[in-house]
Amino acid sequence: MKQASGTVLRLSLVLFAFAWALCLPLPSHCAAPAASAKFSDEMVQKAIGALATSLLERQGPDGAWDYPGHPVGATALVVMALNQAELPRAAPAVEKAKAYLVGKDSLKTYGESLLLCALEPWADESNVRRRMETAAKNLLSW
Repeated sequence: MKQASGTVLRLSLVLFAFAWALCLPLPSHCAAPAASAKFSDEMVQKAIGALATSLLERQGPDGAWDYPGHPVGATALVVMALNQAELPRAAPAVEKAKAYLVGKDSLKTYGESLLLCALEPWADESNVRRRMETAAKNLLSW
């Protein structure tokens, strides 16, 4: 099998977001292979797709992915993972998550920091830019 190198980082980010943001153990068939294991791009893409689907199934009705005490941070982390999984930015779930992030104050450095990273692809939208500026001001003032 061909060694996959360009997609390994994306898989790692999606795996991390899946495991951490949702506090669920990874299914055994999704566990990251040993560093020396060889796997194909197809295997990596299949794992990314399965994990992205699982993340999407766990999105709340308000657009967030909840993690006790850190809903903004968890949602931002999942948005970044879905972006790495190449889910279209205009996908309804991503748009709903973006609206949640734009409309929600975190009041925590963790959430505000991740929010800045997650919203960066939409930085040219005025409402997103304003929210990012607010997050930056919050971080500088705390």
